[in-house]
Amino acid sequence: MVMVMVVMGETATPAHAEPAAAGSLEADGNDEVLTSKFTYYSGRTLADPSKTMIFSGNGNVPLAEDIAKYLGVSLGNMNVSSFADGECSIKVNENIRGKHVILVQSTCPPSVNDSLMELLLMISTMRRSSAKTITVVMPYCGYARSDMKRGRERSPIAARDIMTMIETMGADRLVCVDMHSGQMQGFLSPAVPSDNITAIKVGALYFAEKMVNVPDSASEDAPRRNVVVVAPDEKAVSRAKEFWNVLIEKGVPEARFAMVLRKPNLEEQERKEQPQSAAAVSATSVDTDPSTALEHEIVGDEEAIADCDAIIVQDIIDSGQSMSNAASALKAGGARNVYGFATHGLFSRDALERIDRAPLDHVVVSNTASHPIGYEDKPTDKITWISIAPLLAEVLRIISEKESLNPVFRLPKEQQ
Repeated sequence: MVMVMVVMGETATPAHAEPAAAGSLEADGNDEVLTSKFTYYSGRTLADPSKTMIFSGNGNVPLAEDIAKYLGVSLGNMNVSSFADGECSIKVNENIRGKHVILVQSTCPPSVNDSLMELLLMISTMRRSSAKTITVVMPYCGYARSDMKRGRERSPIAARDIMTMIETMGADRLVCVDMHSGQMQGFLSPAVPSDNITAIKVGALYFAEKMVNVPDSASEDAPRRNVVVVAPDEKAVSRAKEFWNVLIEKGVPEARFAMVLRKPNLEEQERKEQPQSAAAVSATSVDTDPSTALEHEIVGDEEAIADCDAIIVQDIIDSGQSMSNAASALKAGGARNVYGFATHGLFSRDALERIDRAPLDHVVVSNTASHPIGYEDKPTDKITWISIAPLLAEVLRIISEKESLNPVFRLPKEQQ
C-alpha cells in the first residue's frame, strides 16, 4: 500500500469551535472545543509571515493546520509518502532557502516508528535545502517514558536516543507539550534550546469554566460543588497539583487534593519477574477485573471523597487502565461523579472500550495526538477533545518574534 499526503492550504482565519455549555463537559457535537476565553493566545499573527513556513508530517495534520491558521499562514506544500516496501519518502514542493521552518509532528500511534522516521527525514530535508532555522514541534513525543534504565534491565534509554537523533539531523529548537519527565530537556545539548509547554493549565481552565465553577443548583446562594483533584499514582502528583492550583486560583478555593495508591501485590510482582510469552503479556495488559478498586487505596481526606466530583489528572491515557482503576477506587469511596483529564489521549488497543466500561462520567484530553483507529467509525460521547492549537501558535509566535515565553509558563489574566 502506497500512502501519499500532500499538505497545502490557504491562509485563513481559524473557525473557533463553540465551547460546551456551562455546567456540562459535553462537546455538543464539536470535534474539538476551546476554553471560552483565550488565556494564552494574544490573537496576534506572525509579524512577517513571508519569513516563516510551517510543514506537517502524518502524525497530527489537523493540529498543524489549526496552528498555521492561528498564525495567519498556510501549511507548506510537501509530499510525505511511503513506498510499497514501507520506506518513507519526503518531497518539499516549495523553495525554503533562508526560511524559518517549523515542523509539526506528533510521534504517536497508530505508527510511532513511522512518524519518528518521517520527522527525522523532514529535518534532514529542510537542512539540506538550506533552511535558515528549523524548529521542531512535537506535541506528543513517543518513547518519552523510556527516560531511564529500570533496575537491572539491559535496555536503552530511548528518550535520550531520540533526542540525539533529532539534534544530529539538524534541528535548531524543540517544542514539546508535557514531556513525560522534565529531564528530557537535558538530553539535548545547549546548542538546541527546548521548551516544555504544559497543557495542564488549559485543561484546568476548561474544567473551571464548564463544570466545577457552577453551583449544584440555579440559586446563587447554593453551595459550590465538592471538588477533589486526584493523582492516579505517585508519579502524577506534580501535574495534578498544578491542575489543583489553577482551580483554586480561578474561583474554586474549596477544591481538595487526593492520591490513589496501588497496594503491593507480591504474587503479581513475582509473576512480572518471570519470563512471559508475547501472548501472555498481551492478555495481561488488556485484562480488566471489576475488583481492581479493592487493590487501591485513596490517600487524603476520606470524608472529602464522599459525594464529591473527582477529577483524575495524568499526562497520558494509553491503555486506560490506570485511570479506570483510580475511577473504580473513587466510586468505591463514595464519589458522586468521576471525571478525567490527560494531556495526551493515545487510547491504544481496547482503551476506548475500557474507558466506556469504567465508572468515569467524562474524560477530557487535548489534541496532541491524532484520534485512535476506529474512533471516527465509533465515536464515544464520553470523551471531549480540547484544542491546544491557540497555545502552540502563541508559543511559536513568541519564539519567532524573539519575545519572552514567561507569560506561557505562568497563569496570566485572561484575555478576550
